[in-house]
Formats: sequence, C-alpha cells, structure tokens
Amino acid sequence: MKWNNLTKNKCPQCSKDLLKAWNFQTNMFDCKCGFSIGQARMSKIISDIVSGKLNQSYEEEETNN
Repeated sequence: MKWNNLTKNKCPQCSKDLLKAWNFQTNMFDCKCGFSIGQARMSKIISDIVSGKLNQSYEEEETNN
C-alpha cells in the first residue's frame, strides 16, 4: 500500500480519491475499491508521515508494493 497517498486524500490501495462516508457520524473515508479508514486512524498515519516517524510496518509495506 502507498500510505503517502493519504496525505493527498487518495486511496493507499488504488490511488483514487477517498470519499467521506455518507453517514457523517461514522467519520469514515471509503474508496470504490473497498478500502475504508476511520478519520482518527487516517489522521494518525498522516501525522506519522509528516513528522517522519513512520512505523517500521508502514515502511515495509511501502517498499514491498
């Protein structure tokens, strides 16, 4: 997965635009490919990317894809 895509509001799985779920109470972002992520999790990943504190697991997934 290309986790850096989240910084551009793009899907890390297919690189298409992420859409805010219709039910705004869920705080979810979805993609037509089936990828879904919660707003809190997305914010945490983006924060890690921007601060340069990526988890080893993110880095491994990024280099494997």
